[in-house]
Amino acid sequence: MPVNPCQRKEYSLEKLNILRDKVRQSYLKNKEEELQTPNNKKNIYYSYLIDDIFLITKKEISSGTLLKFFYDDNNRWYQVIIIGTIEEYVYKSLPSDDVVKDKSNSDNNTKNIKEKNKYLKKIAKTTTIKNWSASTNFSSPQWADYFKIPIENGFIKRVRCQILTTSEYYRFGFKLFRNNGKLFGDGSIQSMDNNFVIHIGKNFLSDELFITTYHNGILQRPGKNINVKPLNNKIKIELFIDNENFLCLFLDGKEVFKIIINNEIREQIYMLAWGDVYEYQLRVENIEIEYEIG
Repeated sequence: MPVNPCQRKEYSLEKLNILRDKVRQSYLKNKEEELQTPNNKKNIYYSYLIDDIFLITKKEISSGTLLKFFYDDNNRWYQVIIIGTIEEYVYKSLPSDDVVKDKSNSDNNTKNIKEKNKYLKKIAKTTTIKNWSASTNFSSPQWADYFKIPIENGFIKRVRCQILTTSEYYRFGFKLFRNNGKLFGDGSIQSMDNNFVIHIGKNFLSDELFITTYHNGILQRPGKNINVKPLNNKIKIELFIDNENFLCLFLDGKEVFKIIINNEIREQIYMLAWGDVYEYQLRVENIEIEYEIG
């Protein structure tokens, strides 16, 4: 019986996140490169993924559908024929047993499959947290509020979220450090151990955001405007670390910063908000965390 193209089914968020991971794994297996999924359907990677899905399934899917698939955690009703195409892509790309059919290149193919599967085993879990409300914490250095991102003895891979604030002055960002590292230094967020801090900020009398970074407590990139303004006091943020340990920061789907980091500081990551000597409030919504185990 043919599938009714209007028939829809609802996906749980947990199941949806698992399928998102498997799509990324499928793309990596087929293309031998990490799939980037910024919040911009015109990004070239969505075109690559569309082509790859068609190559495997002989079925077409739109970039708008893929953007909804990766970003919409609320409207999880999908046309059966659409979600079936995505499931088919995963099923055909990630069979239970890899079979090397090209005997003339069997050694190289076997090596490539082992290397890919070694990486696939690392991408193990995705966690979602509805929201975190941050406000002035007078007991912490720089009046910082903080939230430990749960990665369960793994290595952070990606954090996505949306921040909402009407505060005229604030800082928001992430601190990455080792399991035995320090969240705070002496009277400051900065500490002199092995760590990396990256944050966006907004000052009084300015609508533009800027980025500042610190490495081991030392200022690396002074606050620099990035020509990004929050829309309706909201902005989407994605921190992503690729296979070569390049850390990338995206704001509303636009890459605004990239630097290589050492793997050790991926063991622990905190989300931080602060206002220095000014009071602030902000809400962090739709927090999605991806981390590797192994």
